[in-house]
Amino acid sequence: MAKRLCAGSALCVRGPRGPAPLLLVGLALLGTARAREEAGGGFSLHPPYFNLAEGARIAASATCGEEAPARGSPRPTEDLYCKLVGGPVAGGDPNQTIQGQYCDICTAANSNRAHPASNAIDGTERWWQSPPLSRGLEYNEVNVTLDLGQVFHVAYVLIKFANSPRPDLWVLERSMDFGRTYQPWQFFACESLPPRGAGGWGHTGLTVYRPQIVVSLVNGRPGAMNFSYSPLLREFTKATNVRLRFLRTNTLLGHLMGKALRDPTVTRRYYYSIKDISIGGRCVCHGHADACDAKDPTDPLQCTCQHNTCGGTCDRCCPGFNQQPWKPATANSANECQSCNCHGHATDCYYDPEVDQRRASQSLDGTYQGGGVCIDCQHHTTGVNCERCLPGFYRSPDHPLDSPHVCRRCNCESNFTDGTCEDLTGRCYCRPNFSGERCDVCAEGFTGFPSCYREHLPGASEQTPLPARGPVCSCSPAGTLPEGCDEAGRCPCQPGFAGPHCDQCHPGYHGFPNCQRTGSLCQPRGLHP
Repeated sequence: MAKRLCAGSALCVRGPRGPAPLLLVGLALLGTARAREEAGGGFSLHPPYFNLAEGARIAASATCGEEAPARGSPRPTEDLYCKLVGGPVAGGDPNQTIQGQYCDICTAANSNRAHPASNAIDGTERWWQSPPLSRGLEYNEVNVTLDLGQVFHVAYVLIKFANSPRPDLWVLERSMDFGRTYQPWQFFACESLPPRGAGGWGHTGLTVYRPQIVVSLVNGRPGAMNFSYSPLLREFTKATNVRLRFLRTNTLLGHLMGKALRDPTVTRRYYYSIKDISIGGRCVCHGHADACDAKDPTDPLQCTCQHNTCGGTCDRCCPGFNQQPWKPATANSANECQSCNCHGHATDCYYDPEVDQRRASQSLDGTYQGGGVCIDCQHHTTGVNCERCLPGFYRSPDHPLDSPHVCRRCNCESNFTDGTCEDLTGRCYCRPNFSGERCDVCAEGFTGFPSCYREHLPGASEQTPLPARGPVCSCSPAGTLPEGCDEAGRCPCQPGFAGPHCDQCHPGYHGFPNCQRTGSLCQPRGLHP
C-alpha cells in the first residue's frame, strides 16, 4: 500500500494527464482550511495531503464484459455498447456504427476491450465501465467501492467520467468500520433543465455531459475555517472506505419510452463509466504529527507522533505520560501528554479522573494537578506517585525519594512488633503492651516481659474491682490477637495458638512461640529448616 507523500502543504497526486492540473484543483479545494492551519501558530501538526486512491483497493459490483456467477470468479462475456452522443468510442473503430450509433464490444477476454474497476485509479486514459442496461435494467444500480486500508481525513473526491453521461441519481458514501456499514456523505440528483436560452443551458445535455464532479467535504461547511477546533467536521471527514452508489442513469427525454420498453437500441447506450477517481486526504494524526510514513509497504501508514503521543494515529499518550487526559492538538495548544511523577520507580501510569478531582497526584513541578497513577511501583515503593514505602519498609534518611535505595526493610522481626516501622528513623511499631526501640520492654502500666501483663494496683485483690483503665491481661503476646484481652480478661488467640493465655500451640501446630502447621515447612527428607 505504498503512497507517495509530499513535503509542505502541496497535494501530491498523479492524475491521468500529469500532476499539474490536479495539483491546482486540489489546492483550490483545500484552500481556506489549509491556509488557516498554516497560520495557526504551529501548535497543531498536520501531515501533507495526497491522493488516497492511488494506494486503495477498488471494486465494482458489476463491470461490462464480466458475468458474475452465483459462486466463483467472474466469467468473460461480451457486451455491446454504444455512445449516447458524439463521435466514435475512444480506442474503437470509427467506422463501426450500428443504426448511426458509434458502438464497440466490452469483454474481459480481451485486455484492449476490458474495462475493469482498476482502470479508474491507474492514472491512464483507460476507464471502468458498467454493463449497459441492455443486459438488464438492474444495472441502473451499481456500486464502485474504494478500500483505503485505514482511517483517513478526506478533503475532497474528484471523479472524471469517460464515455457516458453523469449519473442522474447517485450517493457518495463513506464507511468508518472498514466496509461493514456505510453512511451517506452527499446526495446527487440532476435538476430539470431550464428552457432553451434561459441561462444558456439549452437542451443539448451540457449538464449531463460535464466531464467531472468535484465534491469538497471541507470547504463551505461549518467549522471549515478552523478544522482543528471542529470535532464534528473532523469526524465527518473520516473514512476507511469510499463508495459511489449509482442509482439511475441519466436519460435523454426522447429515450424515456424506449428505455422503459427495454428497447436495446436505446438501453445499450446507457451505462456508467469512470476514467479517474482522485481522493485528496491525509492521515488522521489528531494534530500530533506532521508526517505519515509506511514502515512496511504492506502495513498501514503510521503517523510519526510527537507531543509524547503514541499509536498509529497518535490517539493515546505514550506509557508514562498520562498525568493529564489525552487530547487532540488545536491551533492554540499542542496539548502535549505530560509525564507522570513516579520518582523514578515506575515507567508507566494511567489517568484517573477521580484522583484528579481529589488532587491526589503530584505532577513533576510539585503541584497537585492531574490524575496520573503510577503502575507497578518498584524498589519497595507504593502510592499514587510511588512516594511511600511498602509495609515492612521505611524511608531512608540517607537517600532522596527518587533513589532506588530510598526504602529500607524494617528490622522488626519479633513477636512483639507488628512488622512495620517509622519513616526516616526505622523505629518499630510495637504491638499492644510493648514499647522501646525494638519493642523489647513492657509498655507503661504493664510488667513481666515477655508476657507484659497489666500491673496490679497496690492493695488490689481478686474481689477488688478492676481500674477503669482496663482488665488485667496475662495473655502471651506471641499468640494473642493485637487487641489484647477483653473486659473479662479473656485472651483471644491467633490462628494456630490455644490455651487460656494463648501460650500453647493448637493441635496440628508445633514449635511455640511460632506455632507452625505440622509438616508445612518440611524440607526434603522430612527435615525442618
